[in-house]
Amino acid sequence: MKRGLNKQKLSGSEGRKRKKKQEEDAEKSSKFMTAFLKKGEEVAGTSEVTASDETEQHSDIGERIAACVSDSDEHELPGDAGEHDLPAESSNVDIKIQIPDVISHHDIGFLAFDQTSGNAIVSDALRTELVQRGSIFLQNRDGPFQMTNNRAMTPSWFKRRLGKGKGEEVLRSWLVYSPKKHSAFCFCCLLFPQSATTNRSALLSENGFSKWKSPEKVQSHENSKDHRLSFTAWKEMERVLAANEGLIDAKLQAQIASERDRWRQILHRVVHCIRFLANQNLAFRGHDEHLKGSDDRNVGNFLGLLKLLGEFDPVLRQHLEHVEQHPGSVSYLSPDIQNEFIQLLASTLRNNLLEKIRKAKYYGLMFDATPDIAHREQMSEVVRYVDIDFEQRSVKVKETFLGFIQMQQKDAKTTAEVICQQLEKDDMPLEDCRSQCYDNAAVMSGHKSGVQKRISEKNDKIIFVNCDNHSLNLAGVHAASEDAVTTTFFGTIEAIYVFFSRSTLRWQDLKDALHIVMKAESETRWSSRANAVKAIYNQINDLVSLLEKMSTDARQTADTRSEADQLLQRVLTFDFLVLLDFWNTILGRLDRVQKRLQDPTMNFHDAARDLEALQKHLSENRAAICDDSLHRAVRICEEWGITLERRVRRKKRMPGETAQDAGLSAKQEILRLMKGSIDRLLTELEERFTRLDELNKRFGFLLNVRELLTESETNDSIIQEGCNRIGDFYNTDLDGKEIYNEVTDCRMLLKSRANTSITNAVDILEFIVQYGDENVFPNLRVAIQIMLTVAISIASCERSFSKLKLILSYLRATMSQSRLSALALLSIEREEANNVNFDHVIDLFADAKARKMQL
Repeated sequence: MKRGLNKQKLSGSEGRKRKKKQEEDAEKSSKFMTAFLKKGEEVAGTSEVTASDETEQHSDIGERIAACVSDSDEHELPGDAGEHDLPAESSNVDIKIQIPDVISHHDIGFLAFDQTSGNAIVSDALRTELVQRGSIFLQNRDGPFQMTNNRAMTPSWFKRRLGKGKGEEVLRSWLVYSPKKHSAFCFCCLLFPQSATTNRSALLSENGFSKWKSPEKVQSHENSKDHRLSFTAWKEMERVLAANEGLIDAKLQAQIASERDRWRQILHRVVHCIRFLANQNLAFRGHDEHLKGSDDRNVGNFLGLLKLLGEFDPVLRQHLEHVEQHPGSVSYLSPDIQNEFIQLLASTLRNNLLEKIRKAKYYGLMFDATPDIAHREQMSEVVRYVDIDFEQRSVKVKETFLGFIQMQQKDAKTTAEVICQQLEKDDMPLEDCRSQCYDNAAVMSGHKSGVQKRISEKNDKIIFVNCDNHSLNLAGVHAASEDAVTTTFFGTIEAIYVFFSRSTLRWQDLKDALHIVMKAESETRWSSRANAVKAIYNQINDLVSLLEKMSTDARQTADTRSEADQLLQRVLTFDFLVLLDFWNTILGRLDRVQKRLQDPTMNFHDAARDLEALQKHLSENRAAICDDSLHRAVRICEEWGITLERRVRRKKRMPGETAQDAGLSAKQEILRLMKGSIDRLLTELEERFTRLDELNKRFGFLLNVRELLTESETNDSIIQEGCNRIGDFYNTDLDGKEIYNEVTDCRMLLKSRANTSITNAVDILEFIVQYGDENVFPNLRVAIQIMLTVAISIASCERSFSKLKLILSYLRATMSQSRLSALALLSIEREEANNVNFDHVIDLFADAKARKMQL
């Protein structure tokens, strides 16, 4: 309790009570430090340690001091054991204010002193805290220093030189200055006093040392035996505390690191399983998703795969056992966690792909849409760019899938807005876009208000090319619908497939009789008609034998025998056999070009050359193709006894009509029909590829490697004119004159490199990249790069639709749009997905979950 200001001597009983209380306070302080250190050791030995535990152990020491001294209530701090008078100045000090002031003011002068012993009143907790903070916490080397008798302490007092003032300068770490008392004190002697004699240095007294005219006294104190003992005690305690705390921190860090590593290993396995299922287009969920129980339940592919790995992996097995034994514990196996990891993987992968596209700068757009099984319109986003890596010295033309976009409306205005919004969201400037490729639908390709027109208005440097695969397919479709006889022929092809596919027994008979199974005929699938016709053409004898057998087999139903007989009659006709040979030849040529156009590395110059070669072949061999098909069909008809001539149908003539039918024979009629189909096909090819031909005439010279690298006067004039033309069109990107100069320099270098084979535009880029850095032939490199971003087919979009059907089956029709797009991205871009850094994904997961434990 607080004492009065009068100096009254305590009675013997009160003195003994005070002494007892001082001993109790000292014991409490000692127990506090022991408990504190033991607590750290116990926490370090615990198996489950969190970052918050470590923070609590190293909380502010002021709270611990306040908690320690609060036990002593309002009694005095422990002092000398004898019965002495306690002066009023010291007895009226409030401990609760005194101790925090020493720390909060960074001033040793706030310490209280025992007037009897002359020692500073320092509890064990305060001593420990001050030792941990160090003397620099109280030194106040920069002042402010108060004048005393026209003298003041200076920063030089805190330093001394060895070797009689001429040696190395060292710091007096024990010397501290009190701005409150304008005096200097010895830090170690105040905390660790060695004697209670009256003959002591002023640096240990309550008022401190302030005789600035006598610096030798400081040196004398520094060399005294008591000071050296106190200094040694101070450093020893500092070492012990540092060693104990370091041991505790090491144990804590080891436990935290072990726990972090364990969770990271678990999450690595979880993410691997998620990526595997996404790559294989497999469902995650099951009917009964519980780890605990028998193995005959359907827990889903995800949990089933984890259980399978747990049979061989001890880390995963231990985790699964813990989850089974402790329901409700943290497992990171729930469907929500699966979705989070799917989104994180897809987001990381997408960011990596976008980073490569931004690095390439120039890109081309490819969009196409299709309805999914849930009756939602899904638009596929694919970007074409040239990946140039100067470090790896490699060049690749890539068509990268970036996801599905659900469309609410299908008009041109909405579609164009959605595309522009997506580009802005992905930080892909429309100013860097150099091409766009869509199908032949009027909404996308319309030259007045289509999507391509709306986007081209925002950037006139964007080149639009119709999908050549769609255009070539439409040319074949229109040529096939030129005559009713041709329509009947393809109807027969489809009827044969439908007849066998409707019955499992008939399909098995077909598989037993034919080596190649029949294919379905379709107008939208580019190679389906070629495959359907080829399967029948190559096995016409076996097919006829099977139909004859089924039409007379009594074990078959009446409907089966009837349909087989009808198909047999439709097949064994002169027209069918001629058209089968004819369309097998035509569709075979078209299919080979179709597959070439589907190659992602295909450029518009090679596409134009292939289509030109197809047109030239059909035009020059028009009569030969028709005659060969006719002769082969006639020979088969003669072998099988099939009548060539048909019954002549007499047409009813109008009154007064005198014109008569030409009376063409069956051979002449079928020749007319085949030539008409080829003529329609050639017309369609010429009309539908006008845009491609114009583009090739303007800029195709850059991709025509043979002409580009051949030196001749005529050729140089054409190339120089083309360089000026492309420089004028891309005036913000290129310089036409510089392009021509770089072409001539490139020729010069290639002449001396006979072993270097340059066959296409990519080879030129590889030569430039391998020859030097970005500053070598920059105009030529950028010009070829822009030309290679021009897509000529949206086959990559069509491939994404195939993945869409695998991922979004009828059992998964309720899948959300974000999950669908993420799974499609992981599946389609699996090569890039395999390069995703799992540690980065787990770090993102930890940040998103905001756990106390850093994974």
